[in-house]
Amino acid sequence: DDGDYIFLHYEITISEDLDIQKAINRVEGIITAIEKRADQLAHRRLDPLTSIFDRGSFDADMAHALDSPQANPLSLLIIDLDKFKTINDTYGHPAGDEVLAKVANVLRFACDGKGFCYRYGGDEMVVLLPKHNLQQAATVAEQIRVGVAELKFEKSPENITASIGMTSYPEVTNVSDDIFSDADAMVYQAKDDGGNAVRGAMTPEIRVDSARTMRLDIASRVEAVELWMRLTQGSWDHYSAAITNDSDEDVTVEAITLKKGKVYLSEPSKPSDSDDWKIPKRSAKTINWKAKTPLAYRLQWIAPHSSVGEIIEIDIVLWGRVLGRRRTFTHTVLATYSNNALTEF
Repeated sequence: DDGDYIFLHYEITISEDLDIQKAINRVEGIITAIEKRADQLAHRRLDPLTSIFDRGSFDADMAHALDSPQANPLSLLIIDLDKFKTINDTYGHPAGDEVLAKVANVLRFACDGKGFCYRYGGDEMVVLLPKHNLQQAATVAEQIRVGVAELKFEKSPENITASIGMTSYPEVTNVSDDIFSDADAMVYQAKDDGGNAVRGAMTPEIRVDSARTMRLDIASRVEAVELWMRLTQGSWDHYSAAITNDSDEDVTVEAITLKKGKVYLSEPSKPSDSDDWKIPKRSAKTINWKAKTPLAYRLQWIAPHSSVGEIIEIDIVLWGRVLGRRRTFTHTVLATYSNNALTEF
């Protein structure tokens, strides 16, 4: 197949015990299928820049492969170049074109005798690997990843790397319509992991187990977050607290209040639309809020025998979200109360 001409030769032997009409129908079906595939191959087109097949060719070949059980397991690789736009913007489109052409050469070499490679669009390329399971596809993907990272260019001093996502049908992805989206999701996973990586979709069984492991990991990370809080103002109905987040996770504060024993000094206060109550990891922030109930009313009610200047325990209670999960944080401070004001001791 050189992209322009297709030559087909076929011979069919009919046994004597086969009904002649059924034989004719079978032959006609075979010829129709062959001619249809020949037409698809004849309409394959090369991308003019990279000299690998274009997206239209990929769409036709993918549809044919999914309809052909003999192609199974069918693996798909999606290759997306990391920071390609930076090269285009910094060194110009000729430099970007050189990158694409050389990356395509890497794909062509890696796919030789194994499958077919295509330019899907922009800096995204895809590889179809008939009769390759996920493990076999991973070998090809890793060869591509290493080959791309080792490329040198004349028009740009920058190196380029690739994020590669892959899946296999029906070994991993068992719905044919999902094969591209599953592999594409793995590209995003590779990029989230820093790029220059190969990531493969998981079987449903592994996916369930992985999700459980991920939930446990998130839960442990959420529980590991601790906040150090200090009361900087507590007068009448205005409060301030300096909050330090020494953890490796961001905390978004949803509500805050003070508590004495088991009694809240006021209903929890929430941020207004203009307030930024997010406390990034390894940082500190002062949160100011106005209570619905003045401090003196509740404090005099729950501690009527406290003398002026006496040291009392007050809890700062904060509700926040960490990794999408809600946590309640409580920090006890020692404070003195006088003139309708709390001063941390």
